Amino acid sequence: MSQITDSIKQENPQSPTRQSLSALNKVTLVASLGQALFVIANFLIVWLLHGAFVPEFFIGIVPALIVVGLLAGRVRWAPALGAVQALLTATLFLANPNAQDTLTHPGSGFIDFIAEVIVLAFVLIVVVAGVGATVQNYRGGMPRPQRWLQPFLTGLTGIVVGMLIVSALAAANPATSSASSTGGEATVHMTAHSFAQNVVLVSKGSRLLIVNDTSVEHILQNGMWTNTTPRTITEPGAPVVHNVDITGGSVQIGPFTTAGIFHIYCTIHQGMNLTIVVQ
Repeated sequence: MSQITDSIKQENPQSPTRQSLSALNKVTLVASLGQALFVIANFLIVWLLHGAFVPEFFIGIVPALIVVGLLAGRVRWAPALGAVQALLTATLFLANPNAQDTLTHPGSGFIDFIAEVIVLAFVLIVVVAGVGATVQNYRGGMPRPQRWLQPFLTGLTGIVVGMLIVSALAAANPATSSASSTGGEATVHMTAHSFAQNVVLVSKGSRLLIVNDTSVEHILQNGMWTNTTPRTITEPGAPVVHNVDITGGSVQIGPFTTAGIFHIYCTIHQGMNLTIVVQ
């Protein structure tokens, strides 16, 4: 009986083994997972470092993980879904004023800049590889070698590394400026998480104009951050700055009637210090 059964199996062989993922599908899967992990990192940075809970981040996390599961399950249309989800994530990031500010001021928030650049790099990989994998999946037949894939990944890696190096250099050498002025008035601009320059020169008897280039709220106070501890300091000769709220727009500080070195900090954003040199 067993011989007959074996004979039937040999005559009707069944091969339930599943075809392995193509290179494009593998790249789409890995990039989708990387995108989800770095969006999680972004979420934690914004929450723990800046104290803001942003549930919109989950749009870039949960669907990406679902795409990863579908790709691992070899669902034919999964790469297309991954490309659409990646484009949605990029749109949400680039439409956010904080993200725009971070990307245009690489030295002002190095950690934020790293996380956002890497997320967008993974997004680009998912879109390119996902579209290619979708075409390949529906074309059928044996997957063809994708000679462009390795140069594309290598080039993108080089661009990302270059951007991170530039950001690190900008963060290590913060701007010091006295040339910025509005109508002859010394001016300091604020980004989402920092002053655009951390030292400004002000002429004795004049005022300082502080401009918020974003819609992010800042509350200014006399004093400074020391490591992670805010210190409110009453400095002789310094104009009183007490809980000055700036959410967009600008504010004048002064006049500074006494020569010396004075300090202002934002009570909301850790490490956001401005040194004012009056001479």
